[in-house]
Amino acid sequence: MAEGSSLEFQGEQILNDIEFQGERVGFSAPISLRGIITNSCQILSAHISLEGCVELQCGACTGMYEHKIDLSFEAGYKRFPDPEDPDIFTYHNDRVDFGEAVLEYILLSLPTRRRCMEDCKGICPGCGFDLNYYQCRCQII
Repeated sequence: MAEGSSLEFQGEQILNDIEFQGERVGFSAPISLRGIITNSCQILSAHISLEGCVELQCGACTGMYEHKIDLSFEAGYKRFPDPEDPDIFTYHNDRVDFGEAVLEYILLSLPTRRRCMEDCKGICPGCGFDLNYYQCRCQII
């Protein structure tokens, strides 16, 4: 890719399930990507838009639920790591792999208060029933 030139792209990024902040983050389907990458003087600048779903654990009832992701971000790529700038990603053999940047920006976008639904009732601390589906008879609540 010649300096100053740009290339539009679209495709899918397959990500593996990971543990993040002590909880599982699942990727049951590929993440859809589109964007443009520009060669600007020893750095490739990518503007990436992505859409997809991640599976998260509800902080109240502990059940898994799907959370939609729809975001855009800018990422810079160099041929070699830059110890002065940890926000720059690297590419190898003239091939840019967006996976690391996509995962990083998805994790940064996750809600801090994870709920399967806005009014999730959680679980009973006495019997452990999911209060969204069962009415327990404990005297604890």
